[in-house]
Amino acid sequence: DDFIYANPRSFLEYDAAIAALKRNKIHIMGSVLDSTLWPRTIDARQAAARTSNLLMKYKDTIRSWEVASEPNGNWLGGARNSLPEDTVLRVVKEMAAEVKKIDPSLETVATLYWWEGTAGDDRHPTFTWLKRAAADGAFRQIDVVGLSIYPDDNPMGLAFDTTFRRLHQALPDKRLVIGSFGYVEGKELDGYWWL
Repeated sequence: DDFIYANPRSFLEYDAAIAALKRNKIHIMGSVLDSTLWPRTIDARQAAARTSNLLMKYKDTIRSWEVASEPNGNWLGGARNSLPEDTVLRVVKEMAAEVKKIDPSLETVATLYWWEGTAGDDRHPTFTWLKRAAADGAFRQIDVVGLSIYPDDNPMGLAFDTTFRRLHQALPDKRLVIGSFGYVEGKELDGYWWL
């Protein structure tokens, strides 16, 4: 109902959770917009407003902000009719710029989705997409780059070390992390991770 978080009531469900996490000394990374939540009508102005409102509320509590959650996914804006890449890149750049404008010391994070060799098309595999996005300046104001790894859907196997070496070569000035990791959905073990 309140995509840009303009209403103070929109924060109520987060306030208690954030307070509990802080009491337990857990580091929090806020996510401005999860990859599954991108509306079909999003534009850079809305993204900046959402980012600004979230940060103005939590910037003293949350010092790390994910401004790109799996931007190379082909489901952003809807799986049947995903958003154009130029829209995704403009939104990501705008969210990162808004964070740095509010407080340059805040950490910005972009988490890519690992599906090299398994993506549903030739534009969204991790490194193919990354090459275009980096050339477009999408990572200019990003501090940390994560990788969502789901071996049950998109096997990585022994490519782990090679993948992170390639990420470092592509983005040598960024810190690298595993942004998401999973190999079980529900109650069943669907895949294996042996490294």
